[in-house]
Amino acid sequence: MNKIHRLIGVAFIAVSLFCAVLLSISLKNYVDVTEARSIIPGHIHVSEIRIPTIPDESHDVTVQVFYNITNPSKLTILITSIEYSFYMDNKSDPRTLDEKLEDSWVDMGQFTLPKERAYALRPGESITIPVNMTVDGDTVFISRLNNTRDGKYHPVLFTTVRYTYEHIEITEVVRRVPYLEGWTKGIDPYDS
Repeated sequence: MNKIHRLIGVAFIAVSLFCAVLLSISLKNYVDVTEARSIIPGHIHVSEIRIPTIPDESHDVTVQVFYNITNPSKLTILITSIEYSFYMDNKSDPRTLDEKLEDSWVDMGQFTLPKERAYALRPGESITIPVNMTVDGDTVFISRLNNTRDGKYHPVLFTTVRYTYEHIEITEVVRRVPYLEGWTKGIDPYDS
C-alpha cells in the first residue's frame, strides 16, 4: 500500500510540475502576443506608391504600393494578407475629402497567402512588401486614377493588414491603416 501511495504522490507532483510549466509558457505567450498586438500597428507604413503617367485611358494601368512593416515584438510574425482601398483626390473639387471619398474610389489592391507561404518577420526585422493593383482601361476608374494637379497625383489609401504568429494560432487584423501623405504633398508619376 505504501508503494501505491508513493507512486500516486510522485505522479501528482509530476503532473503538477508539467501543468506549472505549461501555465508559465502560456502566460509568456499571452504577454508576448498582447505586446505585439499593441505595437505592430504603429510599424506599418506605405513607403512608396508608383503610378505611371497615363497618356491613353483605353489601356490597363498597374499601380504598385509598397508597404514597410517592422516587427519590434518578441515573436516571429507572418504577414498573410494586405488589402487596400485606393482613392485619387480631385483637387479641383472643393468638397472635403470625406464628402468626395465615394467619388474618388479607384480600386482595391490585395494579396492573401496561406500561413506556410506568408512573409515571415523575425523580431527586429523589417520588410518591404509590394501590393499591385491593375485598373481596367476605358472605365470611370481609370479616369479617376488619371487625375493630377500640377503634374502630381494625390492618392489616399486605407489598408487592412492580417498577420499571425509562427507557433501560435491567432490571426490579428489591423484595420484602416491610413496613407494621407500623398494626398497632402502629392506624388510624381513614377516614370517621369
